[in-house]
Amino acid sequence: MTASGRKSAMVTEPDRPVPPRLEMRPYALSALRISLGGFAAVWGIDKLVHPAHGAKVASIFYAGLLSSESLMPLIGVAQVVLALLVIVGLWRRVAYPVLALMTGATLLGVWRSVVDPWALWMTGGNVVFFSSLPLFCAVLLLWALAADDGQTLDAARARSGARAAS
Repeated sequence: MTASGRKSAMVTEPDRPVPPRLEMRPYALSALRISLGGFAAVWGIDKLVHPAHGAKVASIFYAGLLSSESLMPLIGVAQVVLALLVIVGLWRRVAYPVLALMTGATLLGVWRSVVDPWALWMTGGNVVFFSSLPLFCAVLLLWALAADDGQTLDAARARSGARAAS
């Protein structure tokens, strides 16, 4: 919706909406949701398959918080469940903020790599971890545009409920 309350349409020139066949938003949001959920799933599975690696990462980047190797499988299962909820778009009002907290915590854990990716004046910078910033922003974007993502289980449940009520 725009500030005037009208539903927004992609516009290439003033008052010339893009033809519906060119509307990419549903596909882009689905791709974003599935890829972000897949990313979270990979790291959750890593905690299940390689708990020692997960504990090492936690001890280095998260000040030792939850760095017990015995906790990694539990954290991994929770992360995989969250990832699946994100992928299918179920319980998005809870799943998206939790994913934002998770990626935000990662961003804070690797902040030196965002401020100084090449470690030119700070120790601990690593250009690979700079990707935590666009990842976090992508999660915020998915959360902000959740109402526009109609290809989710939440949206299907809402449509089903609306049909049942009519």
